Amino acid sequence: MQLPLGGLLDRLGPRLVTPSLLLVAALGSLVFGLAQSFPVLALGRA
Repeated sequence: MQLPLGGLLDRLGPRLVTPSLLLVAALGSLVFGLAQSFPVLALGRA
């Protein structure tokens, strides 16, 4: 993940990249927390 993240930080800047990644992490946590089956748990962790 370091190579794509480094490119995104250089191209878009940390002010856009950091909140975007935090939003993705929050959505994954929400999916994981509301999961009713193992495949949905795995999706939330991914």
